[in-house]
Order: sequence, then structure tokens, then C-alpha cells
Amino acid sequence: MQSQERENKIEKIKDNIKYLPDDIVSKLFNTMTQDKENIKVNTISSSYRGNKIKYIDKNLNQLDQNVLTTVETTIKTYLKEVGNKEKRKVHIAIVIANKILDLDGLTNIKDLCEFKDVHRDTLTSDKCKEIFDFYDDELFDNAFDRSECVTHKKKTIHPHISLYKNMLKAIGYNLSSRVRKYKTEDGKEKVYTTYYVSKND
Repeated sequence: MQSQERENKIEKIKDNIKYLPDDIVSKLFNTMTQDKENIKVNTISSSYRGNKIKYIDKNLNQLDQNVLTTVETTIKTYLKEVGNKEKRKVHIAIVIANKILDLDGLTNIKDLCEFKDVHRDTLTSDKCKEIFDFYDDELFDNAFDRSECVTHKKKTIHPHISLYKNMLKAIGYNLSSRVRKYKTEDGKEKVYTTYYVSKND
């Protein structure tokens, strides 16, 4: 497998593992530690969920390709078969939210309503658009219907923002903006816009 493709696969696995249920985390951990000669395992410290996640995250790069593919397949199978489609939608929406928060150096979240104070420049950036391009397959293979999310209006300046708004709307949330004002040292008034997510009543 080409290096970039492998790196992309590992990044997606890392983005998903902290949101998986305990039994899937344990399954991934067991898959990775079957070859004790390949990766040394501290069985005492690895008995807790948090330590298993840290171990998985730290050692993915050391896996041979067959084991890495098994780990990836386990996650994909869970996302497709375990839980209902609405849960998968929320899952991928949170994964993307955290990738956006990473761009601003903000704390990751577990609830979409914790997504707040994200600067407009961050959402409109090319790096933000790249997040949606990167997760296109996960969005539409396992969770959302393309017809309910994709905006086809020709005048849409930032289609990835419209896409995220429509994703959130489909699962009962809103992406809204808040305009704030401040004064510079020379007394001039300026405004800046931040975004946040709220749940529909």
C-alpha cells in the first residue's frame, strides 16, 4: 500500500477509536496484541479502556498491513451493522467537528452542542474543506444520504459549510453564527463571527 494511503487509513482509525464502545475497543486491542513479538504489551496497564485507546493510537504505525486492514474492517463493520443509522450520523458529525476544532487548537468534544467559538475564518478555510473531502466516503457510505446534505446551488460560496449545516439539520441540530464586536487599541470598532451548534427544540 502506498505510504499516503496507509497514513490516511491510520488517521481515520485514530479519529474513530475514542467514540467506539468498549467491546469494539477491546476487540481492536486484542487484534493488535495477538502478535506479542511484534508489539510489547503491558497487560496490567492495558486492562482499562483509556489505556487500550492510548495503546491503539500509539502503535498503529507499527502494524503490518494485514493487521491494519483487520482493524480498519472491524471499525467499518461496526459503523455499518451496529446501532441504527441515526447513531452513525451523529458519530461521523462529531468526528468532523473535532477535526475542525483541531484547526483552532480547541478541546475535542463528545456532544455536538459543545461545538462553539469556532472562528468563521476556520470554517471557510481550505483546510476545513479538506476535512470534508477526506471523509467523503465515510459520510455517504455509512451514514448520510447525499441527497439530504449536498447543496447544488451554483452561488454557494462554501459548499462544505452548507454540507455540514445540512448534515446537522438531518440529525436535529443547527449550525449557527454569532457576531461579536470589539474595539482595537486605536478605538476602531471591529466585528468577528464565530459558529456554534445547538440542538433543535
